[in-house]
Amino acid sequence: VLLDRRGAMIVASLAVLFYLSLLNVVYWGLLPLRSAIYDNVASIPVREVIYYIFVTLTGFFATSLLVNFLAERGRRMRAELQEVGEELTELQSFNERVIDNISGGLVVMAPDGEISFVNASGAGISGYVAGALVGKPLSAMFPRGPAILAAAREVLRTRKVYRFEDGLASAEGRVVPVGASMTGLPGAIGGSLVGYVLIFQDLTELKRLENEVRMK
Repeated sequence: VLLDRRGAMIVASLAVLFYLSLLNVVYWGLLPLRSAIYDNVASIPVREVIYYIFVTLTGFFATSLLVNFLAERGRRMRAELQEVGEELTELQSFNERVIDNISGGLVVMAPDGEISFVNASGAGISGYVAGALVGKPLSAMFPRGPAILAAAREVLRTRKVYRFEDGLASAEGRVVPVGASMTGLPGAIGGSLVGYVLIFQDLTELKRLENEVRMK
């Protein structure tokens, strides 16, 4: 655990006091001098003693400054990561609110048509509980799912959007007329296809009005 600036300086100061105390103990003969060069403390040149004391004290305080620098950097990084995490959470919440408030249905699926996401409006139009369609094939919503996927693959080779009208099989057993558009979902790396996004609108009311016009 890295110490803050005050803690690092306290530790460095204690190390200095301990080192000076140790020198005093050796100087007064309470501890033997273990040296292959000098027989006793009195034989050590004063300049050499001062040099060693200076190097040691400089090392203590340089270490404390390094610890303080690493601690400050770690705190900044933690604060930045927390801020980024909060922004990502807020962005995710915003995106979820936007998706759930789209009037039409939105379906995300894998390249083979396996459904990975259906927004609240899409679940409402189909009559299914939110999440009930996840993991199921597109044919669970559109009986002509395989044909729709095949047509989409063909059209999306040369166009960005595949538009079509079809019947959506609701949970109540009704066939809901919908107008839909389908686009490919490129991956973040290399742009290879990782799935499809399908957006659809309930055309029940529009079809009813068209029938009334025809009857008149």
